Amino acid sequence: MYEVKAVDNRIWMKLSGNIDAEKAAEIAETLRCLVASGLAIFVVDLSDVGFIERVGLEFLLDVQERVRLRGGCVVIKGLNGTGWQRGESAGAKNQIACE
Repeated sequence: MYEVKAVDNRIWMKLSGNIDAEKAAEIAETLRCLVASGLAIFVVDLSDVGFIERVGLEFLLDVQERVRLRGGCVVIKGLNGTGWQRGESAGAKNQIACE
């Protein structure tokens, strides 16, 4: 499950539950469309996520890079409590700008 809303010229995305490959692809497509529309400030809240597969972290890295190239930023909140589906995900976690 995820919720997207615009607040103060920012896009807030609140994710919940478990992020598997299918859900990650759906979320990634939503974020890519928002980035393509010119929006540049994103806050992604993972505090209610039970676990996230590596592909979920990879889409966050992809979106973060797309936004950075447009002069914007992505803030990831609540990542510390998130479980990891696979051990190698910790490497991707270290590449994400978190708050």
